[in-house]
Order: sequence, then C-alpha cells, then structure tokens
Amino acid sequence: MNKAKEISALWKQIKPQIGELARLCHEVESHYEVTADAYQRGYENGFTAGHLKAKKLGQSFYEDGYQRGLNDAWEAARKICTNWVLPDSVLSEIFGMNKTIDDIMKENTASEAIEKIRQYEQEKEEQIQVGDEVENTQTGARFIVTHMWVNNHGEKGVSGFNHECSAFSTALDLVRKTGRHFPEIADVLEKMRGEQDG
Repeated sequence: MNKAKEISALWKQIKPQIGELARLCHEVESHYEVTADAYQRGYENGFTAGHLKAKKLGQSFYEDGYQRGLNDAWEAARKICTNWVLPDSVLSEIFGMNKTIDDIMKENTASEAIEKIRQYEQEKEEQIQVGDEVENTQTGARFIVTHMWVNNHGEKGVSGFNHECSAFSTALDLVRKTGRHFPEIADVLEKMRGEQDG
C-alpha cells in the first residue's frame, strides 16, 4: 500500500472522531467559563463578607490577616529555634535527620515550616490517646496518659501518672508513644465521669 492510500485509510478512521473531539472541547471550554465565573463570584462574595466582618469588629481585613500570618511565622520560628519547645529529635522527625536550625531556615519558607509543624502536631495529637504509655523525649520519664490539654497560649500537652502513681504533665511535642496501651484507663475514667454526671 502506498503512502497516499495509507493516509486516506487513516483519515477515514479519524474523521468521525474529530467531530466528537470538537464537541468535547466546546463542552470543556463552556465548563471552564462557568467554573471560572462561579469561582470569581465566590471569591468576591467571600472577600466582601470577610472585609465587612472585619470592619464591624474595628479591624482592617488586611491587617488582621497580616497579623495572623506574622503570629504563625513567629510561633514556627520559636518552635524551631528553642530546644525547650521542639527538641532536636523532634526537629529531625519533622524536617529530616541531622538538620541544623540554619538548614531548616534556609531550606523552608515560612509557609512550608508552618505546614510541616502543623502536620506533625496534628498527627501526634491523633496518635496519642488516653491509656497510651508515652515517654518524655528529654527526660526519658514514662507515664500513662489520662488527659490531653491545651493551655492559654494554644500549646497542647498530656498529663498522666507512672507505675508509682507520680503525676506528670508535659507538652505534646515532647512525648512519643512507647507502643504500650492500657484501655482500662480510659474505661475507668469514663466510668468515673458517668458517676459524677449521674
């Protein structure tokens, strides 16, 4: 078969599908225009509502967002730069092994650092439950969690007791699970709450 016949045969196969392709392209284009229009309206309405709400509260919409951004960035910097908030072992878990503070600051934007810390804290919070035995990464002290808390500064922590009934309370970032879990603890606490309510 010569080239002209090959092209002709191929054209006969492709031609019916070109119309379908054009129809789909128009459909996608129309959908894009509708979606873009809906997005723009939603953005404008949300922006206006947020701006009006901030104005009612006597705040500038921009200043409020800017201030929150500064606070988040400062909180992340504080956690990275002070060992009493996040020890080196936790920083390694979040940002990678053997990363110095300089490495972390050079290799991450403020947004990236904030998101990595937030994700770590969220996973940590989801992981640890009442009845879990945890170990303080700085002191090595082990205790069973009986309560999870948040202080006035928004910092999260856990409280509990050890095998000698000594009480412990520490920041959530400073503990890791040992793998041991005592479901009876949660059951007893639940029962106690029920008796107080009844």
